[in-house]
Formats: sequence, C-alpha cells, structure tokens
Amino acid sequence: MTPGWPLDRLRAVQGSDDVEYVADPLPVVILVGPDEHVPIRPRTIIRIGGQYLVEPADEPDNWCMGELNDGEIVCWGHYGTLERALGSL
Repeated sequence: MTPGWPLDRLRAVQGSDDVEYVADPLPVVILVGPDEHVPIRPRTIIRIGGQYLVEPADEPDNWCMGELNDGEIVCWGHYGTLERALGSL
C-alpha cells in the first residue's frame, strides 16, 4: 500500500515524525459542493499530523487532502502527485 515513498523519506520531507501510513482503511469522501460529497475508495492513506493524504484507487497519483471528521476522512480537493500534495501541507 505504499506509493514508493518510504516512511523515513515522508518524515524527512515533512520535518516531523508524526507521519504514518494508515493500515486500516477509513471511509473517505470528497466535497463536491457546500453540502454534497461523494465516496472515494482509497488505495493509500497517509496521516500527517491532523491531516490526511488519500490516493484514490481509481485515480492513481492524484492525491486528495482532508481531515478526520466523525470517523471518516473528508477531503476538500485534489492536489496531483504525492510530491505536490506534500508541498501543499
């Protein structure tokens, strides 16, 4: 479930040890309107502090960013490659 980035590289890029791959899948949705969201089937989930990066199974290397809310990850947008998504944190 790793996209080719070892955990130590992710931690070095973020300058924090509070980074992990999420092994147990969580429900994920992406906002498409003020009160509208659609489910995403995650391929990879990375938790960085209180935020999450999610790689959708049907959109490899088009990472979403979001936060945990009531037991599901709510994403607000796509950020492209993992490197670009990490740079947006």
